[in-house]
Parts: sequence; structure tokens; C-alpha cells
Amino acid sequence: MLVGSALVIFALVCSSKAMYRVSVDNASSRLPWWYGEFDVPKTRQVRTGERLGWIFSLIGGVLSADTLWPERPLLAAGVLLAAVILVNAVPGLIITALHNHRHPTVT
Repeated sequence: MLVGSALVIFALVCSSKAMYRVSVDNASSRLPWWYGEFDVPKTRQVRTGERLGWIFSLIGGVLSADTLWPERPLLAAGVLLAAVILVNAVPGLIITALHNHRHPTVT
């Protein structure tokens, strides 16, 4: 459980750092909310950080859920799902919201 939690935290750092780098690279324009084109394409470092975030969140979620699986399989599935969604989606949405808040809407 400890190793799984550490991997999830490391994945959170990788994912957040990658999205922050996207925000810095595209400082002069708005970011798409979910999927879309960025004015400045993602660098190799950003793509690597995103991939590491996904990989480590999956591995950490599985390791954390593995200890719960024999007694509570639904809780284990919830832990895995929460690890993947919270680590990979929420930081990107928060950073995008903070970034786009500084830019006026173009009509």
C-alpha cells in the first residue's frame, strides 16, 4: 500500500508538472478545456511527463487496490478509478482554469 501511494503521488507530480509546462509554453493564448489544439505544440518533456503520470498512476492504483481486493473488491475498484482520474484529469482542469482565467474570451 505504501509503494502504491508513493507511485500515485509521483504520478500526480509528473502530471501536474507537465500541465504547468503546457501552461507556460502557451502563456499568450487560452488552453482547450479537454482535447484540442494548443498554439504551441507539446514538447517531448511534456508528453513524457503525461505518459509517466498515466503509467505510475495505473501501477500505483493497482498496488494500492491489491491490498483491498480480497475483502472489499468494490472499494479496490474505486481506489483504482480514483487514483487514475484524480491524478490525470483534475490537475489539468485546475491548471487550465487558472490559466484561462487570466485571458479574456475571444468572440
